[in-house]
Amino acid sequence: MQLNLYSSKGTKLNTKIQLDESVFNVKVNKHLLGLAVDVYQKGQRQSTAHTKKRGEVRGGGVKPWRQKGTGRARAGSIRSPIWKGGGVVFGPRTERNYKQKLSRKMRKGAIRSALSYFTKEKKLILLEGIEFKSDRLTKHVVEMTEKLPVGEKVLYIQKGDLKNLYLGCRNLKKVNVIPVNEIDVYTLLNHDYIIILKDALADMSKYWGEKKRGKKEEQVTSKVEKKTEIRKVGKKASVSVEDLGLSARVIGALKSSKILSKDQLIKAIKNDDKINGVGKKSLDEIRQILKIKK
Repeated sequence: MQLNLYSSKGTKLNTKIQLDESVFNVKVNKHLLGLAVDVYQKGQRQSTAHTKKRGEVRGGGVKPWRQKGTGRARAGSIRSPIWKGGGVVFGPRTERNYKQKLSRKMRKGAIRSALSYFTKEKKLILLEGIEFKSDRLTKHVVEMTEKLPVGEKVLYIQKGDLKNLYLGCRNLKKVNVIPVNEIDVYTLLNHDYIIILKDALADMSKYWGEKKRGKKEEQVTSKVEKKTEIRKVGKKASVSVEDLGLSARVIGALKSSKILSKDQLIKAIKNDDKINGVGKKSLDEIRQILKIKK
C-alpha cells in the first residue's frame, strides 16, 4: 500500500511512500477495538466512592436494650446495617481496583486494526517534516494543520524527538501529539485524522509490526526440530520391556538392572550377562519370547 506525501505547507508531493502491510493494511477487528477501549477506560477509572461498614461507623458500642423482657426485637448495636445511620453492606469501597490488562498480542492487534481503519477511510496523512523558523510555535502548528486536508480533531504521531511540536500543540484543544511507542487505541479513535511524520514510519513497523525471524532464531528452531525428530525416531525404534508380555516380577528385576528396552535385553542375553532376580526358567521364557537360541 502506498500513500502520498505532504509537505508542511499543505502541498501534495509527487513521491509516494510504501507502508508496512502488517501495520496499515490489516483486517479491522471491531470486537478487539471495543475491548481495547473498554480496558483503557477502566484503567482511567478511580475508585473514589467509599462507604463505611458497621465497625467503622461512629457510635453503637452499647447494646440499646436488654436481650429479653422488653417485647421488642433483639438488637446489639444501633449501627447495624438494618438501622438508620448504620453501616452499609456491600457498598462501594476504595480498595476496589477496576484495572484490566490486554495481552501484548491483543494490544498490538488492536493498534494495527485502528491504524488500518484510518488508512482505509483515507484519514491518514503522511507528512514530510516540520521546520519551526519562529518562536511562535502554536501559531505555526495551527497554520500548518489548516493547510492540510484534515478535520477538526487531529493527532500527530512523531518519533519523540520534536519538542517544538509538543510545545506547539499543548495549548490547542483539538490538536494533540504522541510518540510512536505510547500509542493506544482510545487516543487514536478519539481523533478524526492522524498525521504521521515520515521519520516515524520506521519506528511504527518496529514497535507495532510483525517481527521477522532472524538467522539465530531460525537456527535454534531447526535444532529443536531435529532433536524432536531424533526422539520420535528413537521412540519408534526402541520397544519397552513392559510391552514384551513378561511378568511383573521379571520386569521389576530387569528395571533394577537398568535394562529398559528390548534391544538392551537381547544384548544382555547374548553376552550371558547376569541379571539379578531372573532365574533359568525366566531366562528360557525370555528366549522363547525373543526367539533367541541357546
